[in-house]
Amino acid sequence: MNHYKITLLKTMSITLVASLLVACGGSSTSSKTVEEFISLEQKANFEYGYVEIDAKKTELSYVAPLLYNEKVDDKPVYYGFIGAFSETQNGQIIAISSKDGQQPTNELLFVNIPDIPNGYKCDKIDFDQRDSSVIKDYKITIITATNCQGKGSNTGKTKNIKVKLSSSMFVAGSSRINVQGKNAYLETDYRLNKHLSVGGGLGTRAYNQIFDLHLKHPEVTTIVEKRISGSIHDDINMQTGRLIRKYGLNTHLTSTSDIASGGVDLFCSGKKRSKEAGAKLGVHSWSGDNVANASDLPESSPLHKKQIDYFTEMLGTPTGKEFYFYTINAAPANDIHQMSEAEIEEYHLLTE
Repeated sequence: MNHYKITLLKTMSITLVASLLVACGGSSTSSKTVEEFISLEQKANFEYGYVEIDAKKTELSYVAPLLYNEKVDDKPVYYGFIGAFSETQNGQIIAISSKDGQQPTNELLFVNIPDIPNGYKCDKIDFDQRDSSVIKDYKITIITATNCQGKGSNTGKTKNIKVKLSSSMFVAGSSRINVQGKNAYLETDYRLNKHLSVGGGLGTRAYNQIFDLHLKHPEVTTIVEKRISGSIHDDINMQTGRLIRKYGLNTHLTSTSDIASGGVDLFCSGKKRSKEAGAKLGVHSWSGDNVANASDLPESSPLHKKQIDYFTEMLGTPTGKEFYFYTINAAPANDIHQMSEAEIEEYHLLTE
């Protein structure tokens, strides 16, 4: 279930993701992204893209909502935008943004490489779309940016920038995993430097990370969730949870862990589930599919079925179903309820 803390920063990220592909929260049953999953035996399939600056190409691996503070010593001013990440360059960010946090348009789009001397801000953007060669009914967006003014040491020079993105990449999410011994630390919200923060969520990227983790790090036994604000796409997140359960991985929360919505859903997938005192678990209703709050639906609604099935797989009968209805009634979609120790115990979220 998708959740972003109700602050100015996260609210802008919500708006951006919703305008690009799927409604915030909800089962997102109308999205075709889940067609990428043929089985749990293979990775989720989404097309990679690239950004080209002065004929120098940088491969892109996923796209996520970001928050970038352009001011250093002044009062923070944040902008919500989509960022394309390069795996091969230590998390280098290519930012494709609009200042109002809405879907970029020809007039509002900017292309930036934050904290890199030759960052650019463009005033003319051309769009082109073509059919995806990988996913049926998807479009690849080609963005060519011109008249771009340098924001670093090259201020005043004009550059041409070409960006190629796939629609399916917009639900990839911003998760990263750091392996330390038998633990794999998973997070979606983190600061890259004093100017740049990532405020994304769980999505296709997290699914592929867990898939790769099992193959490349068989020594890992536990997923430690750090700061996770939610999921970009619930159906994808439930598939990620099923991978964790299939691989027999445990889930754990440290004293500083702060997980919400889809992060709690993923925590439930652990074969063994544990936490330290101080860990925060937030739950709320989902929204989407023209539903303002899932709690408004009758319990017999078929829109509940996917998540009832998921929680039943993870927590058993009747706890799974009971926990699902507890979460959607605990708080509306635009709010969050922090679970008490008694509630965590009541729904058997911990196994040890």
